[in-house]
Amino acid sequence: MSNNFIDKNDYNHFVYKIEKDSKIVISRKNDDIFCKIAPFTYLLILLCIFALPSVFLLNYGIKGLKFKPDFRQRLQLSIVFIVVLSFGIIGMSSVFYIKKLNDRKNKEALDEKTHSILVELQQNLSNTESITPLMSNEINSYLRNLYNIYFTDINLFNINGELISTTRKELYDEGLVSKWMNPIAYNELYSGKKSRLIINESIGKMEFLSAYIPFRNNQNKIIAYLNLPYFTRQNEMQQGITTFITAFINIFIFLTGLSIIFALIISKYVTRPLQLITTSLGTLALNHKNKKIEWNRDDEIGSLIAEYNRLIDELEKSVQKLAQSERESAWREMARQVAHEIKNPLTPMKLSTQYLLKSWNEHAPDIDLRINNFMNNLIEQIENLSNIASEFSDFAQMPKTFKEKLDLVNIINNSAEIFKEIENITLTFEYDTNTSFNIVADKKQMLRVFNNLLNNALQSIAKDKKGLIKIKLYKNNGFNVITVEDNGKGIEEDQKSKIFMPDFSTKSGSMGLGLAIVKNIIENAGGEITFESETGKGTVFIIKLPENI
Repeated sequence: MSNNFIDKNDYNHFVYKIEKDSKIVISRKNDDIFCKIAPFTYLLILLCIFALPSVFLLNYGIKGLKFKPDFRQRLQLSIVFIVVLSFGIIGMSSVFYIKKLNDRKNKEALDEKTHSILVELQQNLSNTESITPLMSNEINSYLRNLYNIYFTDINLFNINGELISTTRKELYDEGLVSKWMNPIAYNELYSGKKSRLIINESIGKMEFLSAYIPFRNNQNKIIAYLNLPYFTRQNEMQQGITTFITAFINIFIFLTGLSIIFALIISKYVTRPLQLITTSLGTLALNHKNKKIEWNRDDEIGSLIAEYNRLIDELEKSVQKLAQSERESAWREMARQVAHEIKNPLTPMKLSTQYLLKSWNEHAPDIDLRINNFMNNLIEQIENLSNIASEFSDFAQMPKTFKEKLDLVNIINNSAEIFKEIENITLTFEYDTNTSFNIVADKKQMLRVFNNLLNNALQSIAKDKKGLIKIKLYKNNGFNVITVEDNGKGIEEDQKSKIFMPDFSTKSGSMGLGLAIVKNIIENAGGEITFESETGKGTVFIIKLPENI
């Protein structure tokens, strides 16, 4: 004995051999591809239902409930939502249409079968005046024959609506169905309102169609009512709808996946010009030439980009005008400052000259002494003018530097050496001798920084006060930090915001360019300078310069 499986004509056959000439064959219709993947479809749906909220919470946490998607994400969600909504509506509409179509076909088939059976009965019973209980056996025989031909249950009721004969006797014997005709159908047919009627009936929870039609003899007299309950097609309809839903869900999931992919691609394509504009706006600056965006399409995005490019041109013109205005303003301010500084020594020079000329004309007896005083005063004022010219020249040429690796300890020692010999001034310099303090800067400019700071500290100390200047050097977070502290008169509160301005000074006879030059030198070396001051107690200047190892 042996057995095997055979696939043929869309069926899977199991052949079991009992004897030489005896076999048992069990056949089962093969499932199509949709039926095979249906369980995985339902599993995928359940997975998405439980997984998507988890993924959302993992990405955004509890605060994700307040998540506000950007334009690209809104576009993606809109596309996916439209696809899902469309397929949902199509699916529900299709199921509704299939059910309606199936109901109509079932009613048409039932109506056709009812008329066919009615014709068969009329051929055998049309000569009957009325149906009596004595005719039960004959009628039962007719109904069984018709049942075998049409494969449908048949019930026959008398003119009072009571059951005469049926092909499904057990339903009535068990009391599952009443032996009386449906009252709604009886009323409609008996009153003559309907010539035939198809209604929905049920046995327990099972619903089915039921057709009713009057049975007339050859005298056109109603002698009975024919009823055909329609059971078999209901299960087929449910199975057909289930198969359709399964196939539709599979297609729906596949197309939804494609829609998500297309949403990602389309949203990236649509938002690319917007991202380009965002990037261009992020790099927009006044200190360099801004690049225009190239876009060849004549659409809404093209109009937006054209407007952006137009604004770039306007911005460039405005920058040029602003730069020109700033240059003119700077030159006017510089001219005002130069004129002011030059005017200061010229006034006493003019007065001294006029006074000397008057003495000469009056033949003053001490003319020689006056000439000598005049010459000394003139030389002093000329030197003052020369200093003014030098300071303005240095301030204008500050960006020109010659950077090299420098040892801060040597630079500070060179500057401090001169101030150590001054009477009534104590100068100290503290640093870790085991640590190297290197920077990259211009040597002459750094010497000028410390010369200027030490000179300012010295000038801030009253002549009748014992002066103390402390210099400290240490490292902090990758910077060399230098502090220059004095015990001078300090800086007034209303003057602190102006201390690094080019035209501000607390000393008479000074142009106020010293600290402005210091600030430029420090910033040009990549550092920064700040200060702390308290009136009557002194000032501390703090310099941070990046270290060079």
